[in-house]
Amino acid sequence: MVENLLLVALFWSVFFVITFASYYVVQKLVKPFNYFDRIPLNCLKCCTTWSLLASYISISIIISNWWFLGFGMIITVMEAVALHLTDKDKGL
Repeated sequence: MVENLLLVALFWSVFFVITFASYYVVQKLVKPFNYFDRIPLNCLKCCTTWSLLASYISISIIISNWWFLGFGMIITVMEAVALHLTDKDKGL
Protein backbone atom coordinates (compact mmCIF):
# COMPACT_ATOMS: atom_id res chain seq x y z
CA MET A 1 0.00 0.00 0.00
CA VAL A 2 2.73 2.46 0.96
CA GLU A 3 4.75 1.45 -2.11
CA ASN A 4 1.82 2.29 -4.39
CA LEU A 5 1.32 5.62 -2.65
CA LEU A 6 4.99 6.48 -3.13
CA LEU A 7 4.77 5.46 -6.78
CA VAL A 8 1.82 7.80 -7.36
CA ALA A 9 3.66 10.60 -5.54
CA LEU A 10 6.74 9.99 -7.71
CA PHE A 11 4.62 9.99 -10.87
CA TRP A 12 3.00 13.35 -10.18
CA SER A 13 6.13 14.94 -8.79
CA VAL A 14 8.00 14.04 -12.00
CA PHE A 15 5.17 15.54 -14.02
CA PHE A 16 5.08 18.84 -12.13
CA VAL A 17 8.85 19.24 -11.81
CA ILE A 18 9.47 18.57 -15.52
CA THR A 19 6.60 20.83 -16.57
CA PHE A 20 7.86 23.76 -14.50
CA ALA A 21 11.50 23.10 -15.40
CA SER A 22 10.76 23.08 -19.13
CA TYR A 23 8.77 26.31 -18.77
CA TYR A 24 11.78 27.84 -16.99
CA VAL A 25 14.17 26.64 -19.69
CA VAL A 26 12.04 27.99 -22.53
CA GLN A 27 11.11 31.31 -20.94
CA LYS A 28 14.15 32.24 -18.86
CA LEU A 29 17.16 30.41 -20.29
CA VAL A 30 16.60 30.48 -24.04
CA LYS A 31 15.56 34.12 -24.38
CA PRO A 32 18.81 35.74 -23.11
CA PHE A 33 21.21 33.22 -24.67
CA ASN A 34 21.19 32.65 -28.42
CA TYR A 35 23.20 29.43 -28.11
CA PHE A 36 20.16 27.61 -26.67
CA ASP A 37 17.79 28.93 -29.34
CA ARG A 38 17.32 25.55 -31.00
CA ILE A 39 14.54 22.98 -31.17
CA PRO A 40 13.42 21.48 -28.72
CA LEU A 41 14.69 24.10 -26.27
CA ASN A 42 12.95 27.09 -27.84
CA CYS A 43 9.52 25.46 -28.12
CA LEU A 44 7.56 24.90 -24.90
CA LYS A 45 5.47 22.14 -26.44
CA CYS A 46 8.53 20.25 -27.73
CA CYS A 47 10.64 20.75 -24.63
CA THR A 48 7.90 19.61 -22.26
CA THR A 49 6.89 16.60 -24.34
CA TRP A 50 10.38 15.24 -24.89
CA SER A 51 11.48 15.92 -21.31
CA LEU A 52 8.44 14.12 -19.89
CA LEU A 53 8.91 11.24 -22.32
CA ALA A 54 12.58 10.78 -21.45
CA SER A 55 11.89 11.08 -17.71
CA TYR A 56 9.10 8.52 -17.65
CA ILE A 57 11.07 6.06 -19.78
CA SER A 58 14.22 6.32 -17.69
CA ILE A 59 12.44 6.16 -14.32
CA SER A 60 10.30 3.19 -15.38
CA ILE A 61 13.43 1.31 -16.48
CA ILE A 62 15.20 2.14 -13.21
CA ILE A 63 12.32 1.01 -10.99
CA SER A 64 11.24 -1.81 -13.40
CA ASN A 65 7.61 -0.81 -13.38
CA TRP A 66 5.92 -0.90 -16.77
CA TRP A 67 2.65 0.53 -15.45
CA PHE A 68 4.59 3.67 -14.62
CA LEU A 69 5.75 3.82 -18.25
CA GLY A 70 2.26 3.24 -19.63
CA PHE A 71 0.61 5.92 -17.52
CA GLY A 72 3.58 8.21 -18.20
CA MET A 73 3.05 7.87 -21.95
CA ILE A 74 -0.65 8.57 -21.57
CA ILE A 75 -0.08 11.72 -19.50
CA THR A 76 2.69 12.86 -21.87
CA VAL A 77 0.40 12.57 -24.90
CA MET A 78 -2.39 14.37 -23.04
CA GLU A 79 0.00 17.20 -22.07
CA ALA A 80 1.27 17.48 -25.67
CA VAL A 81 -2.27 17.70 -27.04
CA ALA A 82 -3.21 20.30 -24.42
CA LEU A 83 -0.16 22.42 -25.25
CA HIS A 84 -0.87 22.07 -28.98
CA LEU A 85 -4.44 23.24 -28.52
CA THR A 86 -3.26 26.13 -26.34
CA ASP A 87 -0.80 27.24 -29.04
CA LYS A 88 -3.49 26.86 -31.67
CA ASP A 89 -5.88 29.09 -29.69
CA LYS A 90 -3.22 31.80 -29.35
CA GLY A 91 -3.00 32.10 -33.12
CA LEU A 92 0.76 31.54 -33.31
